[in-house]
Amino acid sequence: MTEDEDKDAIKAEILAVLKKHPEGMKLRDLGNFLGVNWRSLVGLVGSLLRQGKLEKLNGVYFFVRRKSARSKA
Repeated sequence: MTEDEDKDAIKAEILAVLKKHPEGMKLRDLGNFLGVNWRSLVGLVGSLLRQGKLEKLNGVYFFVRRKSARSKA
């Protein structure tokens, strides 16, 4: 597995965990849950924030649930 594939796999894990925790998680808790040092997640969650897949509020990260086109009507 390449480094980019590793990063993509961890990003997918981050999203899966946060989908299951609608109350959100702090980065340290997310790292503990995934069994990795939270500092290793900083760049990855930053990328997910920029992509609009996560939101951060008061140091807590949340999965962004997209509304369907139907629900906007």
